[in-house]
Amino acid sequence: MIATPPWLHGEIAIGSLAAGKHVLCEPPMATDARACEEMISVAQKNQRILHIGYQQQYDPSNWAAYRNIMKQGLLGDVYTVEATHHTNSSARLESPSSDAKFDPRPWGYSSLEHLLNWRLYQQYSSGPMGDEGGSIVSTINWFLDAVPTSVQAMGGIYSYKDGRDVDDHVYATLDYPNARTAMLSVIQSNGFEGSYIQILGTKGTLILGNGESLLFMEERNGVTSVSTAAVSGSQPVLDASATRRAEGADHSALAQGAAATGGVREAFQNEIAAFCGAIRTGAPLRCSLSDARNVVLTCLAINKALKSQERVRPQEFA
Repeated sequence: MIATPPWLHGEIAIGSLAAGKHVLCEPPMATDARACEEMISVAQKNQRILHIGYQQQYDPSNWAAYRNIMKQGLLGDVYTVEATHHTNSSARLESPSSDAKFDPRPWGYSSLEHLLNWRLYQQYSSGPMGDEGGSIVSTINWFLDAVPTSVQAMGGIYSYKDGRDVDDHVYATLDYPNARTAMLSVIQSNGFEGSYIQILGTKGTLILGNGESLLFMEERNGVTSVSTAAVSGSQPVLDASATRRAEGADHSALAQGAAATGGVREAFQNEIAAFCGAIRTGAPLRCSLSDARNVVLTCLAINKALKSQERVRPQEFA
């Protein structure tokens, strides 16, 4: 099981597969297309299982929503997907004074700062798109059963001028076949919206996030009203009623066929069980290696689009 910074995934996975080991690697698969291809080639050559841990496909709530809502066509024609991963955090780690003399250079890190905060440097990571954004791209690809044909992006280092060289704000538009568009934002200056994926269809809207799936049918939409109210002191001057969250109480995807709510812990447990089952019986795993590679290609394209301010095709990196 590989849970190192992404720049080491390829080297460790390839060596482990060549040594006859099955490998479960956390995402992203790698930080470049060449490493992805070599990982797949070595796994096939040595007849070993290589699995990239996009555990979202093992969340019971997501799986129920995919099988019983998306695949059944309950949303109608889908043209738009909106997704976020919003936090109010620098993602920076501080080292205890007792570690001040530790030398990480033998392990490939130029300083203790780089070892602790590898997420903040392009040398060791793919930035927020390769990390949090990649998991969202994986889920969107899964639900749309497609991969982006081109991407556009904007962003930069807006909030944290602390020496990092990866962006803390990324806004990306992903073009999919059949006139479908996904809009994805990954920001670190405000955590109000959290993480969710919203799939908008002509017949309904499906919202995935926080271990639950909510379905809103177009013909059943309730009215959300906003009214002013007399207040004093520092209380809000607006009050909202009939919020989407309140409306969602009887819209859970579980009502469409799932047996239990999901969550990160349960998704991890299910994925590890499936990985072990694949080793023992050859049972197929839900996220293929080509799926995982396509996520890396998309994130590489988004990062290039950030710099070039031009539309980029993910297949340019294949």
